[in-house]
Amino acid sequence: MPPYNTILPARISSRDQGRTVPFPSFGQLELLESGQHAPGESRQGPEDKRTIKPGPSGATVVPQASGTEQGPGIPDGAAHLFSHLDGMENRETPPPAPPREPLVPAQGWGPWPPMHGQPWTSLRSSLSLDFGPRASSSLGGSDTAAATETPGPTLPSAARNCGSLVGAGLDFPGKEFQRVPLQPTLLLATLSAAFGSAFQYGYNIAVVNTPHKVLKSFYNETYFERHGAFLDEGTMLLLWSCTVSMFPLGGLLGSLMVGQMVDKCGRKGALLINNVFAIVPAILMGVSKAARAFELIIFSRVLVGICAGVSYSALPMYLGELAPKNQRGAVGTMTEVFVIVGIFLAQILSLQAILGNATGWPALLALTGVPALLQLLSLPFFPESPRYMLIQKGDEEAARRGLRRLRGCGADVEAELEDMRAEEREERAAGRPSVLRLLALRPQRWQLVSVVVLMAGQQLSGINAINYYADTIYTSAGVEAAHSQYVTVGAGVVNIVVTLISAGTVERLGRRPLLLVGYGICGSACLALTAALLLQHQVRALSYLGVAGVFAYIAGHSIGPSPVPSVVRTEIFLQSSRPAALTVDGAVHWLTNFIVGLLFPSMQEAIGAYSFIIFAGLCLLTAAYIYIVIPETQGKTFVEINRIFAKRNGVEVPEDRADPAGGRPPLPSAPAKETPF
Repeated sequence: MPPYNTILPARISSRDQGRTVPFPSFGQLELLESGQHAPGESRQGPEDKRTIKPGPSGATVVPQASGTEQGPGIPDGAAHLFSHLDGMENRETPPPAPPREPLVPAQGWGPWPPMHGQPWTSLRSSLSLDFGPRASSSLGGSDTAAATETPGPTLPSAARNCGSLVGAGLDFPGKEFQRVPLQPTLLLATLSAAFGSAFQYGYNIAVVNTPHKVLKSFYNETYFERHGAFLDEGTMLLLWSCTVSMFPLGGLLGSLMVGQMVDKCGRKGALLINNVFAIVPAILMGVSKAARAFELIIFSRVLVGICAGVSYSALPMYLGELAPKNQRGAVGTMTEVFVIVGIFLAQILSLQAILGNATGWPALLALTGVPALLQLLSLPFFPESPRYMLIQKGDEEAARRGLRRLRGCGADVEAELEDMRAEEREERAAGRPSVLRLLALRPQRWQLVSVVVLMAGQQLSGINAINYYADTIYTSAGVEAAHSQYVTVGAGVVNIVVTLISAGTVERLGRRPLLLVGYGICGSACLALTAALLLQHQVRALSYLGVAGVFAYIAGHSIGPSPVPSVVRTEIFLQSSRPAALTVDGAVHWLTNFIVGLLFPSMQEAIGAYSFIIFAGLCLLTAAYIYIVIPETQGKTFVEINRIFAKRNGVEVPEDRADPAGGRPPLPSAPAKETPF
């Protein structure tokens, strides 16, 4: 290729004279040094031609079909890029350019990304091509050409139809990195699924905490009406312990059911069927006072626990498979966002001035059925997971229709479908593991250990201890007992705000930094709380440090340990392994939840405030594991993440040698961020 003098400015006039050089169908283009040919000299190719117009700092190259008038077209910055594409199979980087005068882009065009001497992978995040008002195209953009001006040269029809360079049939390293804007269908599907599922989990965790005295009074009155005597203290404690502990027990049962449900009924189907476990207990709890039967409340807590167990595993699976990879983190964190919204709304509604009183508690408990009804009315109108339809049902056309609805009209979905086919090919070789086989499967070993550590660390990091100690800490700081419920609501606001910040930054900062920072803050807050609780009687000001420690811990947990595992546990498994893996994941989550609730009161009685030192140590161990073992999954396909873990597991995953459809070589992927492991 002859030397070129610069990336050329991107503006021409249809009245300018120039010369033409061969440019067959976006093939190799010779960018000639300025002055090498006289103005007006032309060489024509058989398919189309390009016009080069001399200018003060370079030249302008424009595609021009034979017999058409010159007009605005593709800026030569794109032509400069295209001139290197055909040779990308033989080299990793373009040749370095000789030093020349810097480019000053013509008015109306933005600066082109740096190209000389960079690896092709560096273009993935920075490349964005804008071809002007009449031939607009960008990665993931759409063609908005106006037909009112003089017709000029246009992009190939595939690019016009798809609105992206990917649609033009060009193989280059940015192909699989197109950024898809958030579409209304995806947004509404996320809201419908999360509000009707994850919200139930959060709401039923907190709904019995504030009005517990009112509910215990109902138990006592009902028992007196039956037996003519009040409950003794031991029996009351047993009944209330059953009321509270039946929820995580139901969650464990639900987590064991979810694998079969999402395989047989689909992701969306499992969520819709799961609403039965919310509507039936809502009715039972709503009529329990009129029926004078506190047993209905205890039984209903098992059913809403099953609802929470199914939704906490099925919802991340559904959302993770709906979202494009550049939005997978933000969409995936909606599981935890709506859990926290449910907790916060339960704290508000259970205030004594609203529904947390002797007359309002039946309605308070029955409200759990409202989100389920809304989901039953709305979720059927949204598509099933395209990955489920293609990989597990073999219905490619249904998967294509679903992707087009989720990605927007005119979006190029073929690249994403090909990614699913690649995942399907790898899964056919590996097989579809059951839960028992997954536990013994070497290619999934570190993924399984990682998800167990993430979910156990989430519960064992001390969040339940913080909730248990919160009222004591607030009272020691001078907050009256009657007002501590409002401070709890304030902590709920902090929880929601920080979780939303985490959801908005997870695609920019990545998963690992949020997890590491979150566990670091939680561990530090636990140490501060230990000092405050031990020394606040000697130093009065330390009681305020305890309040600050509670809020800091809640903020730290909301940054990473709460929302991010919902994203990572979906990303690190392929389609066939995901149901079995999330069954294990859910079982660990609910078992550790139950164990902490069972053992923490005894541990607190034995060692008091020193229990927070244990939680600080567990935070440190979890953070160390994340730093050493878990890779960054941001911006990677499920297949790419699986290949990273294949190296961890010491197994070889066969690479796709060629695209079966077009016989093209595989596109290079972003290098994985290495961990110390």
